[in-house]
Amino acid sequence: MKGSHRVFWVLGFIGISACTTQPVQRYPNYSSAPNPVPVVQPVVTPSPAVTNPTQVYPNPPQGLRWGWQDAVLFPFNKAHLEKRFHPTLQGLVDTLQRYPDINILITGHADNTGDAAYNRRLSERRMKTVSDFLQRKGIPSHRIVTRAFGEQRPTGSNACPEDRQRNRRVDLAFFPAGYSPDLSNAVTGESLPIAGTCEEQRRLFEQLR
Repeated sequence: MKGSHRVFWVLGFIGISACTTQPVQRYPNYSSAPNPVPVVQPVVTPSPAVTNPTQVYPNPPQGLRWGWQDAVLFPFNKAHLEKRFHPTLQGLVDTLQRYPDINILITGHADNTGDAAYNRRLSERRMKTVSDFLQRKGIPSHRIVTRAFGEQRPTGSNACPEDRQRNRRVDLAFFPAGYSPDLSNAVTGESLPIAGTCEEQRRLFEQLR
């Protein structure tokens, strides 16, 4: 009997050891997991585009006006700044430095000679020439708004050389800081005289030279 007890004791010990050394494998209870909640994507309605919002500018500083100030002319197919326009631009620089709440709009233009896409790029170069001049004089870029219109906004019919010269230009306009520039009024080319015939325009341009 003692031998039997010893055999049972050894077998029991082995059984206990086997039970204690085998890891208990646990499986997730999939049956009790909640079903995933479907995510509802919100419907995004695009905001309507704002074009030329109506703005009421505050009164400008005494002696000044908002809108068009002056224009710079360029030779045919050129974008370099002629020295005769340096005083004009310097006067605008002086005003901008005196009144930090005034910003400036610079719009580039071209006549209709040649390809429209090329004229658009040419008007961009002219616009950049004037913008670079102002920045070299100390006007920071955040106070300058630039637009290039190519041949889209002529001041005349392009019927004669004087007409086309008037369209090879950069227009400049003041507007108050914190507001958008008024593009409808700033690029009218009012800086140069408009006459009914090419001959009348030729005489006027001779007087300007």
